[in-house]
Amino acid sequence: MLFAHLALEAKFILQIALAALAGGFVGYNRQREDKPAGMRTFMLVCMGSTLLTIVSVNYHLFIDNPVGAAIVPMQLASYAMLSIGFLGGGIISEKGGNVKGVTTAASVWVVAAIGVTIGFHMYILAGFVTLFEFIVVGIFWRVSDKINKSSRKKRSAFEHEDLP
Repeated sequence: MLFAHLALEAKFILQIALAALAGGFVGYNRQREDKPAGMRTFMLVCMGSTLLTIVSVNYHLFIDNPVGAAIVPMQLASYAMLSIGFLGGGIISEKGGNVKGVTTAASVWVVAAIGVTIGFHMYILAGFVTLFEFIVVGIFWRVSDKINKSSRKKRSAFEHEDLP
């Protein structure tokens, strides 16, 4: 029985390590761009959400429950996702009419979801979402930046047409 628990916990440690890698992979780009939440934040969020999912799915293997109380596996995972919303709210700021940190907050939320996915043993899905998030945050900012510059030029030209 003890060996079975040790083997299971070794698997959990591997899941946490995978979560750290996934969070670090996405967070590396944010760190490089000097964003409010960097690699360590992303690693911690992904590891924490994975841990809560592992506990919610497997608690019954480690704890005798004489009262019969049950934890629905998604309960702890959903609490993790909810609490990440508060962290995201702290990341978002407004200065001079410009809102900053929205993409970072959304990225942190997705990393938490990746952690939940790893906790539910959906490794391929977690891997693809990790890669897609890295692409969206790391590459698509160029597309977004071009769109913003184009919008500013059009807006500026429109505003100048209105002048007498």
